[in-house]
Amino acid sequence: MILYFVRHAIAQDAQSWGKGDETRPLTAEGVKKMREVAAGLAKVVEGFDEICCSPLVRARQTAEVLTQQFKHKKDLVIWKELIPGTEPAELQNKVNRLKADTVALVGHEPHLGYSVSYFLSGKQDTVQIDFKKAAVCCIEFNGSIPATLLWFIPPKVARAMVRRSRHL
Repeated sequence: MILYFVRHAIAQDAQSWGKGDETRPLTAEGVKKMREVAAGLAKVVEGFDEICCSPLVRARQTAEVLTQQFKHKKDLVIWKELIPGTEPAELQNKVNRLKADTVALVGHEPHLGYSVSYFLSGKQDTVQIDFKKAAVCCIEFNGSIPATLLWFIPPKVARAMVRRSRHL
């Protein structure tokens, strides 16, 4: 199974939002940049069997951008195991029950970083990855730890992949 860990795009500032973290949406800039990231990602990814996301609004909105870019026909799958603070082992257990080959997992930091570290090493603090907003990390997972890191694309690189291809 190939897992694509995707951090949500730029969201409203938590301090100024004031309506509860779970309802904090993406900014217009966040949506725009995520569309560019998704277009760049489409240069190296054919699509997803499942797109799973945290129930928090900003993660759902990020996942919806992926759904649009990849013309994903299935509904988004909301997973509480992608909520910040959830143990990475719970996410692994959920992933192990999936019947899919390619899965996008859209969530938050530091949870995604801890989860990738856990999948790669069995410990959530061994591998350090700088998950900027809209970054994507791809691993191959055969159901047991350790998984294999295939690649990591920062958002700036994914967006550049689109701009560069326009000039070829």
